Amino acid sequence: MAAFATRTAASAPAGPFCRLFSACASRTCLPASPRRPRPAPVPLGDAAAQRDFEELVRERAAADSRHSDDAAKHPDARQSYDEFEGDVNPTTGEVGGPKTDPLKHKGDWSFKGRVTDF
Repeated sequence: MAAFATRTAASAPAGPFCRLFSACASRTCLPASPRRPRPAPVPLGDAAAQRDFEELVRERAAADSRHSDDAAKHPDARQSYDEFEGDVNPTTGEVGGPKTDPLKHKGDWSFKGRVTDF
């Protein structure tokens, strides 16, 4: 038992089991950025058709990036529900607080239709 406790990595056995004691076996030997296998795009037979296809893909990607986040939202989500103008609540005198009263429905906290019941 004492001989086993004093054994170091330098005295690891050589031979068919040396890989078990190597540094690579003690940690994962994976590339820095693991790659997921994915199918390659199918090349078109005609080079001109391939260029046209790639141009259409680029145009579509550019068109998708031009849309603002507001266009993707529901129309009700874009509406302003402010009850007053400015930074000071005229009812409470609070500066920088919420623009709407969250306690409207029997003690439930609600904002833009989302309700939290405590």
